[in-house]
Amino acid sequence: HRFTLVPATNPDGTVRGLGVSHHSGRFPYFEGQLTAEEGPDLLPEMTAVWQLLKTAKPWLFIEWHSNNWHRRPGQMLLRFRPHLMDDAKRRQLWEAFDDRLMALPETYHGNWTSHDEGLYQNSLCFQAITRLGAISHMIKHHDKFPLEQSCEHAIMCVKEAVRAWDAQNTGDI
Repeated sequence: HRFTLVPATNPDGTVRGLGVSHHSGRFPYFEGQLTAEEGPDLLPEMTAVWQLLKTAKPWLFIEWHSNNWHRRPGQMLLRFRPHLMDDAKRRQLWEAFDDRLMALPETYHGNWTSHDEGLYQNSLCFQAITRLGAISHMIKHHDKFPLEQSCEHAIMCVKEAVRAWDAQNTGDI
């Protein structure tokens, strides 16, 4: 298995105490569609990530974010509907991976996104699905957990991706 780790797939950072904003006052996460369409006035950080995705053509793209909203009980999965995937075999892999993620401790479903629901159609995750055929997730690690616990959760997510991939390729799905 080959993994590519990019330190900031969503280069939004924090500016003047405000989360999710770019130093220019823009919100990069919601400029994924503009970036994929190679529209005007693109942020170079977003362009670099999109070019990497187009070149690598990954089967899986995960964006990890922090999550500090107290109303959220744990590690949140922002999920995209598997029916966005045309390829039946890839959709089956996606559903198996989704099930594995949802079974992880302290993990819960945050919300869905598809073509007609949710706020995240403009994200790079959505573009990776609809334009590149990649399974995509945004995983928000809750700040209420110690860093070590969130790191372990991230490792479990990757292990479950490998297990889902291996199960499909050995016929165990």
